[in-house]
Amino acid sequence: MNQLIRRPLLLAFWFHLPFVVGGIFLFSFDAAVHIFFADHYAQSWWSLWEPRWYTGFSVASYPPLVHQILAILGTVMPLKAAFGITLFGALLAMPVAVYTYARVYLEARAAAWAALAAVVLPSIALAGHTFGQLPTLIAAVLMLLGAGRLGRYLESGATRDLAVTVALAGAVAAAHHATFMFALPVFFGAVVGASWLQRSFLWRTILVRTAIAAGASIVAGGVTIAPFWMWAANFRDQSPIDHLSRHNLLTDLDAQALFFWASYGVLFATALGAGFMVRRRPYLSAVVATVFLFTLSLGGTTQLPSWIFGARWEWLTYDRFALWAGLAALPPVGATLATLAAGSPSSRVRVRELLNLKRVALVSFVVAQFIFAASAAMLPLLGRLQPQPIDLNPIVEFLDEPDHRNWRYLTLGLGDQMIFVTARTEAQSVDGGYHTARTIRELVESGIGHIDYALWWNPDGQSLDRFLAASGKYSLRWVFSNERRYEPYLARHGWERISLLENGVWVWDRADVPEIASVDPPVRDGGSTDAISGVLPLSMLSVALALIGLPRRPRIRTPIGLSKRPAPASR
Repeated sequence: MNQLIRRPLLLAFWFHLPFVVGGIFLFSFDAAVHIFFADHYAQSWWSLWEPRWYTGFSVASYPPLVHQILAILGTVMPLKAAFGITLFGALLAMPVAVYTYARVYLEARAAAWAALAAVVLPSIALAGHTFGQLPTLIAAVLMLLGAGRLGRYLESGATRDLAVTVALAGAVAAAHHATFMFALPVFFGAVVGASWLQRSFLWRTILVRTAIAAGASIVAGGVTIAPFWMWAANFRDQSPIDHLSRHNLLTDLDAQALFFWASYGVLFATALGAGFMVRRRPYLSAVVATVFLFTLSLGGTTQLPSWIFGARWEWLTYDRFALWAGLAALPPVGATLATLAAGSPSSRVRVRELLNLKRVALVSFVVAQFIFAASAAMLPLLGRLQPQPIDLNPIVEFLDEPDHRNWRYLTLGLGDQMIFVTARTEAQSVDGGYHTARTIRELVESGIGHIDYALWWNPDGQSLDRFLAASGKYSLRWVFSNERRYEPYLARHGWERISLLENGVWVWDRADVPEIASVDPPVRDGGSTDAISGVLPLSMLSVALALIGLPRRPRIRTPIGLSKRPAPASR
């Protein structure tokens, strides 16, 4: 292992270990959703149809790679443990990926400082521990590795470098479609821009290699998750669900706290200190990429998202753009930190050296970012983001009774715990955790997320009333209520309270609804999409890792940003 990357790796290990071991991710917003998808692949690897949510939906609506990795690990451990281990692995891999990407622009010691800054980048802690966005993190790691390898390919033209770049691009698509569509072109474009700016005398060669890499990457991403693109072609626009990341961060202080300070900390104070690098042409593309992603990350603060994405800008969430913007800013930040340190990341800082202004600035940055990142990781503990956890066994046992599975069920007041219920029983719910995939008209048009906490989304209860009034056609009979505010709505629409479970949850029954008629997918394609989803994502990742692991002939490599233009050949 490169000696310069050891310290960032050790810092990442000890920083993230307590949060992962403490299981904070179990209280995050999205971890339960990804665990449910993993449970689907563990039970039905070769089927894209999942009947347990929304009267049935296609899991092709989300790229499968990370869920399949979790399902494989789930054969030897619980899926929650598999999620924690995979999350920890992604967080440890992030500094290595940042180092690889930063080497496109920087010499080794400055790139190591960029990797160190990645460990305390608050948006990484926020995405991993508070939001539970494991596919986004893994896709970001693969994207950075691919961008670094693209830099090698533009320089060398080696077939192996091209193959690794393309395989990693396909793996990015298999992990997270938004990263492939929105972030990968920006990071790859920044690398191409750096090559173009520094080596304009090779512009024809760069153009040809860029076209080859781009075309092959698009094909790899398109084929690897072909079932997703097929599903997306028939996607029905839904009423937007409110999200703080779309608010104006200048006027909404809650949104500003979560999607600016908790995402960036003081990162851009340091990035501004690297402004002198704009005058060095190869770094201009990194700065442009950072500014572009940063502006998008501000959501509704600017008009840029609506200009680029049109009406669908209201369906996207912009915390991911903050993560990508922070990663894009790390090369210039690493250069700044290396300048402040005036040495390697492993050099010791004596007390008397702290009197040096550069040393004070360096230590202040690391300490401030550490505090911001730790706070971002602990948000699920600092604020009550979910209802109090309860014992779910009584609910699961009730649903698993043979004569109860003939109808669907709904939970109210459990929060994201309801997803863990759905993962532990074959009974079918009308609710679910991945709103993009739902097709129930009353939910598509509701503007709310989970029905489970519909009164949080819509306090006047109109959306809940509308759904309950139409729920008979969805065979909804059983309702488990953990909050008394929902009881008047249930009583008004014909439900009766029948029993109190051991965990304090009331069971409500509406006996006049018909049994479930069918849970079969509406359309079958002969299994071709099931086979693609079951084989290609892991194959693409395996090819990339195998090619990276092959021994390589050592050579001295100069970063694009530091290479010198050779003298033109005499005529």
